[in-house]
Amino acid sequence: MSWFKRDISCRNYLQYIILCFFLPSQLTILFVERERLRLRSISNNVTHYANHTFAKANPKHLSERAVQLHKPSLNRKLFLEEMKAFCKYFTPFFILVTLLFSTLGLSTLVGGKSHLSGRYPKRQGLSEIFTCPEKQEDAINGAEDRLIIIFQVMTSFVKGRSFDSEAFAKVQPNIDHEIQEIGECVQKKAPTDTLLLSQLEFVELASQDYLNAVEYLRYYTSNKTYQQLARSVIKLNVFLITLQDSFGIPKREIVDYDDFIAKNIDLLDLWASMFLQLTELPPGMDGFFDSQYTRARQRLQWLASHGKDHGSWNAATIATAANSVYSYYKFIVESGQSLKRKFKGFLRGNKENRARINRNPW
Repeated sequence: MSWFKRDISCRNYLQYIILCFFLPSQLTILFVERERLRLRSISNNVTHYANHTFAKANPKHLSERAVQLHKPSLNRKLFLEEMKAFCKYFTPFFILVTLLFSTLGLSTLVGGKSHLSGRYPKRQGLSEIFTCPEKQEDAINGAEDRLIIIFQVMTSFVKGRSFDSEAFAKVQPNIDHEIQEIGECVQKKAPTDTLLLSQLEFVELASQDYLNAVEYLRYYTSNKTYQQLARSVIKLNVFLITLQDSFGIPKREIVDYDDFIAKNIDLLDLWASMFLQLTELPPGMDGFFDSQYTRARQRLQWLASHGKDHGSWNAATIATAANSVYSYYKFIVESGQSLKRKFKGFLRGNKENRARINRNPW
């Protein structure tokens, strides 16, 4: 929304939160009052009609009818039916507002600083064409620097929870071609440089993830609740890539790292809880949401457990783990099998959750 800016102050943020929960409550109060007056009017009108129609014919029947119309149980039953219909109509709006404001805190300022210090790189294209140098040392340095630039260009399309997917789709062919050129250069000049190979594999993996997200977001475009939740988890997976550098190592400049990762985990669980409340989902939706949820959960758990010791990481090991996870994710998405909501296990703490953690490739 145009009225919402990234540098929103904490005071305004609290005002929006209050408005988020105050407005539904006031609407509910107004609805209850309107229904109470409407039911009273109906009761009075029916009683008045009965007085003029049956008074002379059957006074006894009139008195019994009037008593029944004023019974609290009758009004209460009608009121509850109306409230159920109102709640069913209001639920999608409430979930939409919850999605908006629950993600608000993860892209706003914390203590006067953003989670990622510095500015986002300017969105730019790959104006220069990569050429493989003749010398091995120059080729290694040139490929590494070029991969850093490519990764910065990719992540520049993500700001907070927004992802300009269509703009990224326009430059993705150039990025993919550039990665292929660098890969050929690396295989020719430095086929045994594990650090450079791991960087290349991670950037290639991230590019494929972004491209998959573009296709998913093109498909899930409606305002139905399950599609809103699906889009939120898809964008979360895209956003998590920006928390790493071109080697896959978590960025050191993330402010309040542990708290920030914990908030994202709580947010993911909130979306999963909302999804579990939905009924009449289209075929395959359970499996898709579960694949995106599992992907985000595993990446967040990995970021949470490796956020402090990344100075001693072996990038080749990181790349191997990333590739195995990507293969696992790809299998889940493409298999098309119903996974029967495996993520229920984590939320409910049953044995199914422990089984999933045991085969976690991270």
